[in-house]
Amino acid sequence: MKYPKNKSIIVKKKIAGRVVSLFFSLLLCAAFLFVLFMPFHRIISIDSRFDVLCYAFGGVGVVFFLLWTAFLIYYLIAKSTALVITEDGIYDFVTGDKGVGFIDKGKITSIRIFGTKRKPILGIQVDNPKHLIRTTKKCVQDAVLYNLDMNMPAVVIYQKDLSCSVKEAAQLIFEKLNSLTPAVDETVKPAGKPVAETMSFTNSSDEEARLAEEARLAEEARLAEEARLAEEAKLAEEARLAEEAKLAEEARLAEEARLAEEARLAEEAKLAEEARLAEEARLAEEARLAEEARLAEEARLAEEARLAEEARLAEEARLAEEARLAEEARLAEEARLAEEAKLAEEARLAEEAKLAEEARLAEEAKLAEEARLAEEAKLAEEARLAEEARLAEEAKLAEENAKLPKYIFPEEKFIKPGPQSEEDASPEPFFELRAKKA
Repeated sequence: MKYPKNKSIIVKKKIAGRVVSLFFSLLLCAAFLFVLFMPFHRIISIDSRFDVLCYAFGGVGVVFFLLWTAFLIYYLIAKSTALVITEDGIYDFVTGDKGVGFIDKGKITSIRIFGTKRKPILGIQVDNPKHLIRTTKKCVQDAVLYNLDMNMPAVVIYQKDLSCSVKEAAQLIFEKLNSLTPAVDETVKPAGKPVAETMSFTNSSDEEARLAEEARLAEEARLAEEARLAEEAKLAEEARLAEEAKLAEEARLAEEARLAEEARLAEEAKLAEEARLAEEARLAEEARLAEEARLAEEARLAEEARLAEEARLAEEARLAEEARLAEEARLAEEARLAEEAKLAEEARLAEEAKLAEEARLAEEAKLAEEARLAEEAKLAEEARLAEEARLAEEAKLAEENAKLPKYIFPEEKFIKPGPQSEEDASPEPFFELRAKKA
């Protein structure tokens, strides 16, 4: 429904109750989802009938509460307007949950507040409620008829449907519809409810026409009421006779129904007893199977523990063997390193001995060379001294020869006195011979 939003006052609906309903709807949807998926995550085995029940109840509950959740979300988002107050009239969206729609300002005869202090009610009376009934939906028609039967105005708006107070809503309506002026009017009182406050407004320009129309309508209503009463009396007699016949028939049918109900209850009791016995047998079988499963599980766990212990011992033996082999390898490595160290030490000592021997030989060679050089120097010195002695002897002989008389013996040799030898018989001069002997 379209209305001028820029020239209107919008009163929102109270949504606190809807929010709570949405929360519980989501909670119940989650619970039915758990029921739906219970056959997939149960611990013990349950027969297929239980699975079917889980699927049925869970599926129906999930679908229902999902639809209800979607409706609540739509209601919170889309249907949040309760009243729209314009200068031409009022748009109602809460009466009968759908609202009567647009109520023209000229058709409003009074606006009243009644009810209790904790639960005040806003009533809007129109000049022709029948027209309002004819132009609305079935649920709204029922609400309007109920209001009229309870001697209340045709349009009734409760405090629980408004986000503001009823008095504030009435004041807004009075301020927007400024042609309405306050007037004294009779308060509408629902049965058994005290009046909290009365605020009434009337349209002064149409009051006389309204009174004439009400008088005519009252006369027509009186004649129609008399005809209705006569018709009702005739119908009441016919209804009484029909009621007596109906009561007799109902008594017979009630007796038959009672007997059938007793037979049905007996059959149901028998079936319930059979179902109880079958359920007890099923539970006993389930308990037996559960016990067997528990024993099998314990045996499986014991076997797994034994295998785990064997595996642990085997692992410890393997680790001990690896440690032993590692220790042997370490000892072998240490022995190898010690042998290599010993060989290296021997090689070092041999190298040092070789170097010492080479140094000794070098020292001996140096000493031999020095002895040879000393011997050569001594020999050279002796040769020098011999040469000097020879030269001195030759000089001496030459001096002696110089002192001797000079005789010339051509082609003759000097003859040395004394016995002659081959040496002496040589043609060498005498002084040469003496030098040679020296």
